[in-house]
Amino acid sequence: MAAVLRQLLLDDLVHAANRGHRLPLVFTVTDNEPDPGAINWYMTSVIHPGTGKTRLPSVDLDLDDFLRRVPMVVERTPITVKDLIRFFANKEGGVHFDQSPSGTDAVLREWRPLSRMVTPSAPERSFMADTLAGIARVTVDALTPLRTAVLASLPAASRARLSLI
Repeated sequence: MAAVLRQLLLDDLVHAANRGHRLPLVFTVTDNEPDPGAINWYMTSVIHPGTGKTRLPSVDLDLDDFLRRVPMVVERTPITVKDLIRFFANKEGGVHFDQSPSGTDAVLREWRPLSRMVTPSAPERSFMADTLAGIARVTVDALTPLRTAVLASLPAASRARLSLI
């Protein structure tokens, strides 16, 4: 999941796909941010407004603002959507496995084993992985109109093959 998110959002694949369509990309997230001075705080999958029991207000962001969004704070270090995608893709084996973290990667690497939440329904869930899953859901929602436009622009035979994906 992190590898695909990195390719789409950080390696500019989404911009290449959107070049001919010029659609606005709107990332809708739960409007919930950490308090200033937060020591440890996280949203988990609730970053996606359709997740969770409580309905919080949502906010529409462009890609740059979405990548700068802070879905967690670890040891007073704000972790952006971009930081989390890079960590899972480049440090945790999504694309690469790098044991030499620095900056926010060092904080995330240190907290990774501690990120397990113990709940009756999911005793081995990681709040970091859960947050990444929420980021993926937000991304799917934001890119669905672009996917539809790209498919519509293809020849019928190609469209038929790809519509199964």
